[in-house]
Amino acid sequence: MASREQDGCFLHAGFLRSAARHPDRPALSLRGQHWTYAELDELARRLAAELIGSLGRPPGRVGLLTNKSLVSYVGMLAILYGGGAVVPLNRTFPVSRIRVMAMTADVDVIVTDTDADSAGQPEELTTADWQPRVVVLSEAASAPRLRTPHTPAEEDLAYLLFTSGTTGTPKGVPISHGNIAHFLHNNTGRYDFGVDDRFTQIFSQTFDLAICDIFSAWQSGGCVVPLDAIHQLAPFRFVREQGITVWCSVPSTVTLLRHKGLLTPGSLPTLRWSLFCGEVLTEENADAWQLAAPNSTVENLYGPTEVTITSLAHRWDPAGSPRSGGEGGVPIGTPHPGVLTMIVDAYGRPVGPGEDGQLCLAGPQVFSGYWRAPELTAAALFTAPDGTGVSRTWYRTGDLVRRLPDGEHVFLGRTDHQVKVHGMRVELGDVEAHLKALPGVGQSAVVALPGEIDGGVRLVAFVVGPDLDAASATGLVDALRGRVPNYMVPQRLHVLPEVPLNHNGKTDRAALMELAAHPSDRKVTP
Repeated sequence: MASREQDGCFLHAGFLRSAARHPDRPALSLRGQHWTYAELDELARRLAAELIGSLGRPPGRVGLLTNKSLVSYVGMLAILYGGGAVVPLNRTFPVSRIRVMAMTADVDVIVTDTDADSAGQPEELTTADWQPRVVVLSEAASAPRLRTPHTPAEEDLAYLLFTSGTTGTPKGVPISHGNIAHFLHNNTGRYDFGVDDRFTQIFSQTFDLAICDIFSAWQSGGCVVPLDAIHQLAPFRFVREQGITVWCSVPSTVTLLRHKGLLTPGSLPTLRWSLFCGEVLTEENADAWQLAAPNSTVENLYGPTEVTITSLAHRWDPAGSPRSGGEGGVPIGTPHPGVLTMIVDAYGRPVGPGEDGQLCLAGPQVFSGYWRAPELTAAALFTAPDGTGVSRTWYRTGDLVRRLPDGEHVFLGRTDHQVKVHGMRVELGDVEAHLKALPGVGQSAVVALPGEIDGGVRLVAFVVGPDLDAASATGLVDALRGRVPNYMVPQRLHVLPEVPLNHNGKTDRAALMELAAHPSDRKVTP
């Protein structure tokens, strides 16, 4: 196994190594077109030169406004080659939310497609006070070739992702080159990925699991084969025809395929590795997928974005894996090398063996703090000694867990109002804040119920306003779509005369959960 020095302690080191060793092997296969490592490297060097030339200096933070197109991959490499940090922006998000992310990140240039849709165009993002430069891949065709890609320091920023925030404003999670290099080094040690492996990329590049797919492939000399939404609904033919060997998705994908009766034994014979993350993986789903992919090793991965993609893993064994019953799911596993775990009670004191508590994580994958948000950082990070007495910076995950006698961890739930919708983090307070900002809404509350089909969660909203009635619900939902991504839009919205309160005078979420589960029992807007 290579040392970290040989791997290179920065995000694009693996791609550079693969491009030198395997220049003619495929690095990207996208909708019937193929690009070798040498071809992607050449395009990235030219686009990097164009970025530097357009600014007259190396870029700082660069917005990448695209998804699953050639510029998605060339652009990411070019930003890193030029010495910048990648800020993925999802053009399917409302323009107002994209603008907030880009302005918060203080991007000084945006890389985008030449054939972009009208929604989320750079010119729509600009304001009188903020007008970033825009660079498209076609402009780089005649650019001089960047001779030497930038070699960043471990503490330099590699990428900046935005997650849902409790106040309605997305919060930035900066990941350094040292953070991601350590994660990729762990992957190299855990998996036998090689030049013949072909990786799905299901996730948007605003989701850190896409970083895992792309750079795990390039670290090993393999090929990235992005999966379009249409193929996700019935991926079997795509997987077979494209010779996919490494699959990574959220577990709700399995639930949906089972619900449709499509996940049949032996239907995914080419897979070698099946990785699931972002939601609870049930034992039933693990068993069903293992039968469908009999040549595959199934793993359940766990990790908050703040601790660089994944931090723990459990290798599924149909006969030997613990049937723990934690949230009805497969254990989230044992920590990656270098990742330290501590389970604490409500007062921050470590709990005893077998006791429940909040999971805290430390080690080289832990981020340095939220982007320009010292109060959020102070609430999320704390300093305490590890088991050997060494002082560490720990991240409070907000996840309740229990450590089993064999060292495995099981997930039990959350300590707050954060949920996952198809693997995407959603703070219920984020949705509530945007609802309350709509005209006529005086109060708002959002709860999450188990999904009826895909096994995930569905959001149900309640609003109060003196002029709101049953006819207001549709208009409010439509207005909310203009403020938040589709996965944050509640599937149902009810108008109430008042929000129920508990004996402490706070929103009675238990009562709202009951009301959401049985709306026909009360007078609410369907």
